[in-house]
Amino acid sequence: MATYLSAAYKNAIVDTITGRAATSLSYVQPRFVIPYAGAQQPDPTLALTGTLPFAAVSSFALGASMSAASVGVSTLGTPKSATPSTTVASLANIRIYNQNQVGIIDTTVSLSGGGGGAILDSLTATIGTPLSVTAFSFKMPQVLGAVMMNIALVDAIANAMNVTAATIGLCTSSVTNVYSGTPPASADLAATGTLLVSFTNGATSPWAAAAGGASALTAALASSAAVATGTATYARIVKGTYVLQGTVGTSAANFILDTVAITSGSTINLTEATISV
Repeated sequence: MATYLSAAYKNAIVDTITGRAATSLSYVQPRFVIPYAGAQQPDPTLALTGTLPFAAVSSFALGASMSAASVGVSTLGTPKSATPSTTVASLANIRIYNQNQVGIIDTTVSLSGGGGGAILDSLTATIGTPLSVTAFSFKMPQVLGAVMMNIALVDAIANAMNVTAATIGLCTSSVTNVYSGTPPASADLAATGTLLVSFTNGATSPWAAAAGGASALTAALASSAAVATGTATYARIVKGTYVLQGTVGTSAANFILDTVAITSGSTINLTEATISV
């Protein structure tokens, strides 16, 4: 099953995490859908090909009907129906549009039990016969590359993108902790190893506005001093109940330090970091 997110959608997810929110989140919330028979485009903002069953995007409205997220999944609350203006057979995909009728997500369709990203009551649209989307879900993964997020953060992001627009701002007014030892297998598990050094994230986000679904730290973060001696292996950004965990290294890692050989009392710099979708 293929699901494609538009660049604007991916950028909004990252900006929501970092606190930049350069893109209005309400702009990327799902509001309309159109099932179609043509091949998927790799970018949902590209024009659809083939004959569409509805004359206008807005004729098949989702409305504000996505549920609060649970374990990163926000679902369509009740089936949505519309009457096709054109007969189209072999519906295979569906495009989800925002409130401005710009494509944001493309995914597959199927009948119930078929494993599609959206479930229809029929794979043929017939003039004059209502067609229903009986199920649709948005799934926010807990793992973005080598970065892991706990369930609380995943649910908050899914809600911000699909239910009520909000900026999570994980990278503002929070702390980034660097540890030694074997990294936990999940960001929901308690931190392991030894806390070596902490970086304070101020009220203003030090991250760049997302582009291409990624955001990078714009300036190095300097700690006052390391609190223990050890080899840094992973880091966590923590804000209240939200946790994001990533790899640490002097290169090719989510969080780049000037050294991973940390000595208690020494000043350590977090020089680079990237979060991407």
